[in-house]
Amino acid sequence: MSYLLIPFLNNGAIPGRFLPSLVADRLGRFNVMVLTSLICSLLTLALWFKAGNNLAAIICYAVFFGFWSGAAISLTPVCISQVCATEDYGKRNGTTFTIVSIGTLVGIPIAGAIQERSGGEYGGLIIFGGVLYLSATVVFILARGICAGWSLKTKF
Repeated sequence: MSYLLIPFLNNGAIPGRFLPSLVADRLGRFNVMVLTSLICSLLTLALWFKAGNNLAAIICYAVFFGFWSGAAISLTPVCISQVCATEDYGKRNGTTFTIVSIGTLVGIPIAGAIQERSGGEYGGLIIFGGVLYLSATVVFILARGICAGWSLKTKF
């Protein structure tokens, strides 16, 4: 069943790549990105962590997480372009994804060590992922506040 979770996640990501983008045009890209990362963290910490061996809950998590993480993937370049000049976009995009690649490179062995320390259980790994998503939410809030101000009515 673990191999089938990938198509479930990808099927959730298909509408997740474009529907939140339509909302982002009205509410602001960073505002939707904050919401996206918050929902991903809540899904991870609440639904996945509590799912246990419940297959239906795990499938629901895969679909919903696919939707919201798909939104994060599609909104990232748009958020980058919103805070830099057009002529600097290539540098900023490259820098952003270089930082992401370092996090991915380091995160995989850390995740393996967490799972090994937990005796092969996923609980610590789920908390690790959820807390990282919460951290991303805080960083997006800070970036939004620094770039556009702290008013919640600001569309940014």
